[in-house]
Amino acid sequence: MTETQDGVPLWLDIGVLDMATCKSLEGAMVDLWHCSATGSDSSFTELSPNTKFPALLSELGENVSDFEVGTTDIHTDSQTWLRGMWPTDKHGMMQMKTIFPAIHIHVQVDTDWTTQENGTLVFENTLSTGQLYFEEELEKKVMGPQLYTSHTQINRIQNYVDMEFSKGEMNGYNPVVSVVPVDDDDLNKGLIGYITIGVDTTAIEDEHWSAS
Repeated sequence: MTETQDGVPLWLDIGVLDMATCKSLEGAMVDLWHCSATGSDSSFTELSPNTKFPALLSELGENVSDFEVGTTDIHTDSQTWLRGMWPTDKHGMMQMKTIFPAIHIHVQVDTDWTTQENGTLVFENTLSTGQLYFEEELEKKVMGPQLYTSHTQINRIQNYVDMEFSKGEMNGYNPVVSVVPVDDDDLNKGLIGYITIGVDTTAIEDEHWSAS
């Protein structure tokens, strides 16, 4: 899912566990997306990462109080870099090659998905929507190079002040990816990350959607 984006290589191994049975979940589609090293998101490349969201909406003629996630459309293009999905295997595992994100990685786990003739996917059951994080000390080391610090008007949100991070830690959950460097002496050569995502297959989120 890296496509043309520069950054520290990251190989993700993600396991999905069915909390209802405590067994690996085969055939679950794991959908990942995150911003680039410079803070931009594909499909929104004309929106400046240096502008705070309320001001950004104002520039687009939108009001913060009227903004609805999934309804208000502020897409600027159809680029797809740093967006990807893949189903889990018989061991409940999937792998994805990307780059170390500027902040965190968004993740969604779906079941009962089908492929249509035009290549798009239709999802019936969304089991989990959340974010994956990294240890703060690792983020400081990786984000030292100029590439990750080129936008300076907005400071990176640290885990301890991120409200979504606090939510991710509720009820004993751990949203932090375990990471091992490819080379202990040079993090720029790449990182290998692993995390297990527990999902409740009896709790379906109220949404139906499709993707290409």
